[in-house]
Amino acid sequence: MSLRYKALALVLFLVTAVTGGLLYFVKGRVEERTEGDIEDDLAVDGLRLREKLKSVADLSRATLRSALQLVQLRELESGPEGIQDNFFPPADNWVTMSRADYSIAALDSLRAEDHRAKPIHKAKDWWVVAVGPKDVPSPKIELFAAAPSVNALIGRLGAEVRTISEVIPVGDALFLAVAVPFFEDSTSLQLFCALEDREARLSPAEREGEHARFRENIPAIGVAVTLTELSSDWARRNRLRKPEAEPGGHDARHMNEIFQVIFDG
Repeated sequence: MSLRYKALALVLFLVTAVTGGLLYFVKGRVEERTEGDIEDDLAVDGLRLREKLKSVADLSRATLRSALQLVQLRELESGPEGIQDNFFPPADNWVTMSRADYSIAALDSLRAEDHRAKPIHKAKDWWVVAVGPKDVPSPKIELFAAAPSVNALIGRLGAEVRTISEVIPVGDALFLAVAVPFFEDSTSLQLFCALEDREARLSPAEREGEHARFRENIPAIGVAVTLTELSSDWARRNRLRKPEAEPGGHDARHMNEIFQVIFDG
């Protein structure tokens, strides 16, 4: 091989080596940058999702508090026929006011039986007596009323007598559930709301002590629950369109309510 061809082969080898090294370096930097961007996005997504879930839960909690002030339990029980189906209108109202998808009303089993409520589902301590809205098909009514996660939530709230907000599975779907207790009269409900509103100023031990004293003196006789389905439609409704980057240089994804929502299992 002539010197000319040897020189050309050397040049080609060097170009290939440099190009390959450069591509490998760029590929590594791109992968590193991409992984970093994904981690940043997921962190922002998680924060936005928690914020959105909290705002939805706060709305449902406030709505249930206001709506339960309007439920005159003695009036629902006082007719000669007893409670019967009288909790369906309030349950329907809870859905409308809170913009949730469904609602559930449960009563202490002894009280429900004494006042001739029609149970959709009977548990040992609690009967589910209504599911809203009023046009829910029967299969879904029975699904919500008998769901283990729903009944576990109702049982916990009855024992703890405190507002509970958490994501629960019902069938193949996920729901944000907000459960609020109700009492013999509106005065007791007002005392309960005042107790929860001042919790932020109490230590954990003080909160538990006050709740224990409240439970002993004013037991819950019912539970109101709202259920908001965390579906892909919900994610789209609660996600702002991706905006352009802010003039000040802030990353656009930080302005999104929810950038991406992932459900696994």
